[in-house]
Amino acid sequence: MSIYRRASGGKWVGTLDLRLGADGKRRRHVVYGHLRREVVAKLEEARNRLAADEPVKDAKTTVGAFINDWLEKALPASARRATTQATYAALALLVLLLGSGLRRGEALALHWRDVDLTAGHMRVRWSLARVGGKLQFSQPKTEKSRRFVSLPAPVLETLRRHRVVQAAEQLAAPVWHPWPDHPDLVFSTQFGTPIEPRNAARSFTRIAGRAGLDGASLHTLRHSAASALIASGVHVRIVQELLGHSTYAVTADTYAHIAVAQQREAADRLGEAFPW
Repeated sequence: MSIYRRASGGKWVGTLDLRLGADGKRRRHVVYGHLRREVVAKLEEARNRLAADEPVKDAKTTVGAFINDWLEKALPASARRATTQATYAALALLVLLLGSGLRRGEALALHWRDVDLTAGHMRVRWSLARVGGKLQFSQPKTEKSRRFVSLPAPVLETLRRHRVVQAAEQLAAPVWHPWPDHPDLVFSTQFGTPIEPRNAARSFTRIAGRAGLDGASLHTLRHSAASALIASGVHVRIVQELLGHSTYAVTADTYAHIAVAQQREAADRLGEAFPW
């Protein structure tokens, strides 16, 4: 077991060497923390789990990890036809929501013409919703909602793969009949038509349940993205722009609890800074 502090960023790192499996192959359990005592506590918890013959890590996985693992391993290995696989690959949708903080309607209305996979950003210009019993595309209501959003590298890679799969699905489809003026939707049915928002929500509920995240919704992904940004030190003003909130106050009020947690951490660091 070892504990050290990174020279860059000042984050504490703890490692615990494990011997797992019949082959006796040595593996390493790594934990991180902003304070040394956090790392010590995490390593102690890992040692207690080992002593109790329990897995070192929690068996539950995150939604993001579950989605990626399912797309890359379980889905290609299944007996489903390629076109059906491509339909299931609409789970790239969930990766985008988690990596951008888009609203559900904004993601479902995204067009390839508004995505620049080279520059690494996209333009939010449309929203899809069911109004009066009919699916409708509409422009975002506020100027702040009409925005550019930069995308993380893993999301861009997922979109690149999705675009290839979607092109293959289009060639294999017996009928490809996209809506007029919306022929290049990033996420569509196997016929090129928009995805029903309620169907996307129901699919996510099933996925979240399998990942042990009962009660999570598509909006949870937007909230998680914003929370992660603020917790990592991104200024609330930048988060406001990414989310498309109408005012700074909306973002600040919604995620005030994270600021409180950061203040607690700052107070702890201040307490360790002086020889009281």
